[in-house]
Amino acid sequence: MPYPKSSTVDWDNSDYRFASPYPHMEGVVPLSAGQNLKEGSVLGKVTATGEYVLSCRTKENGDLVTDGSEKPSVVLLRDCDATDGDKQPAVYLTGHFLTTFLKLGRGHTFPSVKDALRANNIFYGFPVT
Repeated sequence: MPYPKSSTVDWDNSDYRFASPYPHMEGVVPLSAGQNLKEGSVLGKVTATGEYVLSCRTKENGDLVTDGSEKPSVVLLRDCDATDGDKQPAVYLTGHFLTTFLKLGRGHTFPSVKDALRANNIFYGFPVT
């Protein structure tokens, strides 16, 4: 895994990703196969494999997710199609993002992810209109 990149955002309030000039760090994580995710997807780590998936609070059948990935920890930097195999996409490890940029998985709401994201220095803000 390459050393994480760090930068402060030359912030422009018209940027569709960032809510403030809070610094962000970028890194690379292993993404499990079988997913086609958009930039801004909030990912969680599956404890047993160490791979990342879209962080969901509930499964399709309504049961709670309990594999570790229910705790969101990083944000996908660019679209990533891992439909046919594992990938190593770039992610944001820290940052202050607009809610309109973040894509939450099934069962998650902004209040449900707030503490887990804050623990990783990932914050969100609502767009000012």
